[in-house]
Amino acid sequence: MFLLIHILIIAVSRDRSFINDNSSMFLPLLTEVYPMARIQDVDSFLYTFKKRIQDSGLIFYQRHKNLQALLDLEITAKRRTRIIRGLKPVDYYRGPREDQVVEGGEYWEFGKEVKGITVYIKLALDNDGGPACCYSFHPAERPIVYPFSEEKG
Repeated sequence: MFLLIHILIIAVSRDRSFINDNSSMFLPLLTEVYPMARIQDVDSFLYTFKKRIQDSGLIFYQRHKNLQALLDLEITAKRRTRIIRGLKPVDYYRGPREDQVVEGGEYWEFGKEVKGITVYIKLALDNDGGPACCYSFHPAERPIVYPFSEEKG
């Protein structure tokens, strides 16, 4: 069911005629479950996120699976930061979604191939200009669909 809903959202985001011709009654339900951003919004978020890293730094949540990912992937914390700074709109997975940690904030989800493994990356910005946040950086636990990349999707 998850994959079907996600595929429908991708179809809706790529071909607006799908909405008009077939299933407009399902759009509110689908966009509440998995909101889709426009590629321009993803690009804007990434620009702001990278600028925030430069100005205020980057905080990583030190969860076990995030730390274990560095060991399993055999990469340093500096390499992880370079990977995040190298994210592009084609790496977008989904979001923005309401942040449960920062009131009024949002988080965005991305995926990136690292040493042949798809890594799930969850990023957030607070509203007061503080450091950029990386909540998750670990091997993906489910398939990631890239709505803006034919090669990845």
